[in-house]
Amino acid sequence: MSDSFARIATALEYDGLADLLRYWRRVGRGGVPSRADIDPADIPRLLSNVLLIDVQRAPIRFRVRLCGTEVDRLLGRNFTGCYLDDISAGYFERDILLDYAEVVLHKLPKATRRSILTGAGHWLHYQRLLLPLSSDGWTVDKLIGGVYGQSAAEVYSAA
Repeated sequence: MSDSFARIATALEYDGLADLLRYWRRVGRGGVPSRADIDPADIPRLLSNVLLIDVQRAPIRFRVRLCGTEVDRLLGRNFTGCYLDDISAGYFERDILLDYAEVVLHKLPKATRRSILTGAGHWLHYQRLLLPLSSDGWTVDKLIGGVYGQSAAEVYSAA
């Protein structure tokens, strides 16, 4: 495993994110896989935590094609069909969009931990893994991501 992948893998706090990274690497066979390489039947236990994002260009925008049920629960609503730049994420909104753009630009996975105030008015502590997908092997036209976390209420009730 290359150093960058090893660093990302060791930073992942959730087994589901590590499983998604391993799956992406396996189906990519050393490169960036395409959406066609991703078979939901291969990752059934991860699907509720998965996002599939369309990448549009000129200007660059990110549209949520699919949002898993656990992601919906964490965020307090379904974002399928929404553009990320239309979703308010408060203070971190710019940073979140930059995370997505960085994955498109560098064609490399990115893992991020954040705490945000959701549209439902509660704090969410989460870790997200973004992975590039490319139909032509070069241009990133989709992203697949995994999101795992807890609301602040869940964190404090578990303590």
